[in-house]
Amino acid sequence: MANKAKGIVKLNADYSLRYTTNALVELEETLGLTVPEILVRFERGGIGFKAIRTIVWAGLIHQFDNGDGTYDFTLTEAGDLIDELGFEAVMEKVTQALESAFPESENKPNRATRRQGVTAKN
Repeated sequence: MANKAKGIVKLNADYSLRYTTNALVELEETLGLTVPEILVRFERGGIGFKAIRTIVWAGLIHQFDNGDGTYDFTLTEAGDLIDELGFEAVMEKVTQALESAFPESENKPNRATRRQGVTAKN
């Protein structure tokens, strides 16, 4: 089940995805892309396994935050978790968590607008 008000989606009894601001910054820094660029590629299915593993990792680090900018959870552990839980099941949960993190609003471009591509870097 998901707690959409908090943007939390449970993967299983031990792990839950949450795309906090810090998680999104880590995601951008690790992939070298802005969040809008990542979302466009994710929605189009044009994203590789390295990026998928990083997206899963970023959604999980809230549980492993040491409070000093480091995390007790690695990219390799994220990949192992994907293998353990199943790629399709994890991707479904990632999609739910990302949708919870970015609920539709009047000020946010809709999916069709985002699919046109992002040209500006932040």
